[in-house]
Amino acid sequence: MSVDSQDVENRAWCEREGIEVAASISDNDRSASRVAVKQREGYLQVRQALAGRVYGRIDFLVVWESSRAQRDLADYVELRELCTTYNVMLAYKGRVYDLSTGDDRFTTGIDALVDEREAERIRERVLRGHRNSAAQGRPRNGVPYGYRRVYDEKSGYLRDQVPDPDTAPIVQEIVARVLGGETLYGIVQDLNQRGVPTPHGRKTGTVGTWQSATIRSLLRSRSMTGVRTHNGQVHAEATWEPIVSTTDWVRAQEVLADPVRARHHRGVAVKNLLSGIASCSVCGAWCRPASNRGYPSYMCAGHGPGSTHGKGHVTIRQAPLDELVEKVVIGYLSRPDVAERLFAPEQDDGGVSEALAELADLRARLAAFIESAGSPGGISPMALAEVEARLRPQIAAAEQRAVPRSLPAPVAAMVAGDPRRVWDDELDIARRRQVVRFLMRVTILKSSQAHGARGFDPSRVRVQWLVGPSATADEGSDGGIV
Repeated sequence: MSVDSQDVENRAWCEREGIEVAASISDNDRSASRVAVKQREGYLQVRQALAGRVYGRIDFLVVWESSRAQRDLADYVELRELCTTYNVMLAYKGRVYDLSTGDDRFTTGIDALVDEREAERIRERVLRGHRNSAAQGRPRNGVPYGYRRVYDEKSGYLRDQVPDPDTAPIVQEIVARVLGGETLYGIVQDLNQRGVPTPHGRKTGTVGTWQSATIRSLLRSRSMTGVRTHNGQVHAEATWEPIVSTTDWVRAQEVLADPVRARHHRGVAVKNLLSGIASCSVCGAWCRPASNRGYPSYMCAGHGPGSTHGKGHVTIRQAPLDELVEKVVIGYLSRPDVAERLFAPEQDDGGVSEALAELADLRARLAAFIESAGSPGGISPMALAEVEARLRPQIAAAEQRAVPRSLPAPVAAMVAGDPRRVWDDELDIARRRQVVRFLMRVTILKSSQAHGARGFDPSRVRVQWLVGPSATADEGSDGGIV
């Protein structure tokens, strides 16, 4: 029965028994089992009411059936003690129980045990259904943003999940813009100005307001790549069509995980190549733009022993450092061995294809075992648990090998074309910073010159290459970079 129907029945019973109704309290869409995650606001009101703190003296607590009060034995014991303490009768299914008497405590206790057992059985059936649908790649729960559901006209059963012509292009646009180096803040501003419905707005028939957190949550979903996840783990290739490639999804996660990007979550427009990228050799703090004797510079943001006049540990001229790093980046990506290493054979689609084939086979085997466990005469739950314990690690290992190594779009463009031309003509400051962050770690050493000495000393710049082969001595011979 619906909550409203239960309320009607309860009120009719109270009227027949001559009981005045002080209030009707419900916890619609709230679980009463031991694994419930949502707060039961109505149940908290009941506890207050039984103590006489809301409606005055209460004589009866009436529920449709015992499971409507709780499905957890611990909650039953608490409710029983409240009713006993405040001399409140418990009534359900047309019968009144005095919980201060042994017989009624026994009867209601048995009902509470049965309710808890039924809740556990429901939970087990639901979890089994989730695992089975996940193993078979079928959609479940909410509709991912970018998709719509297709139902059978006669039976009403779910037939398919297909890309939505209105929102799928939005998902593809967001991924492309993030990979292109745009800030989340800038994307949010544009989507809101255009009146693009948010995921929540799409469900409620409104527009809603985009936020950076909305985009992050959207981009973390693997549904857009055509895979079925369960408890955060990839279980099977989905039955629906992907709208974003796995390669682009992985690249988007790398961009979002960038710690420098996280520090600029409000999308402050950056104007300097190395702010928040170059770091101090003394304390490890990031360097920020500053003015030093009238010259634009980078200065360590940390303070501590060794710093002077309240300033950071290191300071270096901005323009010469930017030019030096730019020269080294372009020279590095112009090397044939770098291009060959970044697109190495072990990172091509061959190994990925083999891993995907193995992954599909493992998932199919697991799905067959799960389906067998749900059929009469199938394998036992214990045997299924042993099979899962053996196959899950193999699936996880195959998933790791099935993720292709990818290059950020600006890096790939520079390697594939003329690095100097691409850097000068195609990359804005945000994309140039993306290239630098991907390739290297820049550290600024303390000056060995006397205090007050001026000029740019390239020997204070150290680079640690993060990808590809190491830099050669020739590259550092005129720039001080090693």
